[in-house]
Amino acid sequence: MTSWKQCYIRQPNGEGRAEDMRDKIIAEYIRLSSEDCDLDSVSKAESDSIVNQRMVLGAYIKARNEFDQYQILEFCDEGYSGTNFERPAFQKMMLLVKSGGIDCIIVKDLSRLGRSYLDVSAYLELIFPMFGIRLISVNDNFDSKDYEGTTGGMELAFRNMVYGMYSRDISVKVRSALKTRRKSGAYIGGHPFYGYRKDPKDKHHLIVDEEVRPVVKMIFQLSADGWSTMMIAKRLNEEGILCPVEYKKTRGISYSKKLSEEKALWIQSTVRKIIKDERYTGKMVSNVRSSAVIGKNIMKNNARQDWIIVEGTHEPIISQELFDAANIALSSRVKTVNKNTTWKTSGNLFVCGYCGRKLQKSKGKTTHLYCIKSRYKNESSCTRIHENLENIQGTVLQVIKEMERALTDNSVIVKKKKIEDDSKQQNELHQMQQRIQRHKAEKLTLYEEYRDGKISKEQFMEIQKKQATKLEYLENQMNQKVEEMERGREEKKKMQLVCDELKSVSILKEYDADIIGRVVEKVIVYDGGRIELVMKSRDAYEAVFALDCRRGA
Repeated sequence: MTSWKQCYIRQPNGEGRAEDMRDKIIAEYIRLSSEDCDLDSVSKAESDSIVNQRMVLGAYIKARNEFDQYQILEFCDEGYSGTNFERPAFQKMMLLVKSGGIDCIIVKDLSRLGRSYLDVSAYLELIFPMFGIRLISVNDNFDSKDYEGTTGGMELAFRNMVYGMYSRDISVKVRSALKTRRKSGAYIGGHPFYGYRKDPKDKHHLIVDEEVRPVVKMIFQLSADGWSTMMIAKRLNEEGILCPVEYKKTRGISYSKKLSEEKALWIQSTVRKIIKDERYTGKMVSNVRSSAVIGKNIMKNNARQDWIIVEGTHEPIISQELFDAANIALSSRVKTVNKNTTWKTSGNLFVCGYCGRKLQKSKGKTTHLYCIKSRYKNESSCTRIHENLENIQGTVLQVIKEMERALTDNSVIVKKKKIEDDSKQQNELHQMQQRIQRHKAEKLTLYEEYRDGKISKEQFMEIQKKQATKLEYLENQMNQKVEEMERGREEKKKMQLVCDELKSVSILKEYDADIIGRVVEKVIVYDGGRIELVMKSRDAYEAVFALDCRRGA
């Protein structure tokens, strides 16, 4: 599993300190990919190459007085390819670049920045200059400050092209090396699949996770005995057995993607995935998926004949006979999917009012909505939801029509009030402008009185200071009034847009998920047919009703 270090700031003398940025920031960008060296062979937290890059950059900065007052912000991507720029530390650095938080970027050589000739050239010639970023490549003897208004020369362009060619060549070699390892039966990957752990003595070898061995065996045995995947999932949940996601959480294994706060349960797809996984018989199965394009994070499924299957690489949890029996039983239970019970995720606006999951459609003559959680956990409140789909859809249409009528009535009142408010605010703004003009005229009169000797210099200075304070106060008031009027105009535009959108939906005679989805984010369903509509432009809807409430206050 690749990792990357969080950025931190240090002084040019190398001492670390808290992130209290000064005006000038220089960003050290460091990168090491698995293609540059075998990261797995390094036992310490950082490879020697990372340390080497840090030393080169530190020495360069320390040797130049111009960087004495700079704060140093380090970004480090370890284990990420240079053929694309989807790297966490690099992306974090670019966010700071776009917000104006970085003045200069320094790398050991341009291959650390990237190995794609076209992409690196785009950063050098377009992106960095656009944000006023100075780029220094130490080993390439390149400083963009020396090439302002030019591209940096053919030598640099040629070097970028060579880096790109080298990267593609090394990627092919790495692929070949990994394929050789896989053919030997070595486990190549991050966290092992459910039921196994990495051998502490050899991380390319798997050992059985004794805590969940009985769970895996039970899943296969129940399937062989005729249990459906739903029945198996329900039993596992009723017995309080943690599903793979929750089990990994208890072991402190982090995930790259955000997980739902709702506790995950065993579901049919999880059970099916385990039953169909041949690795539980002691085989190592790899090359199931592969990169479609070298250097790009685009994957494709490989045909079974291209899989790499090696027998007896680790201790089996189940026998081949049990695996075959469980899968034969699983295949015999597969049914044709009823299209009337499925829908596109984008077209399903209905969610459970108790757990927030998307509701499903039931089979049968009359279609009902239900929560999938109710199938896996009997004591859940979700079991109370069993609502007629047509009735719920009709209720949604009715609520939208009522909202449109109320919104139209409110908008008429609000528009009238807005016209009155606009007129009043324009008068107030005009009066403020007149006061400011009078105040400026008084400043001229004050100077003339001083010039004519009617007041002393001390009196002139004192009165002028008071007038300047007063003028600043009046101008601030006028600016606030202008901003308030601008906000009012924006509110009016939003209100009109909301009214127009809702009107286009309210004329529907039948439920249309695509059209309703333009204004409705989700429909929360409770037992008894109760629903709650969550609108996409909630702030605009609230603004219309809030304005009417203020009118009646």
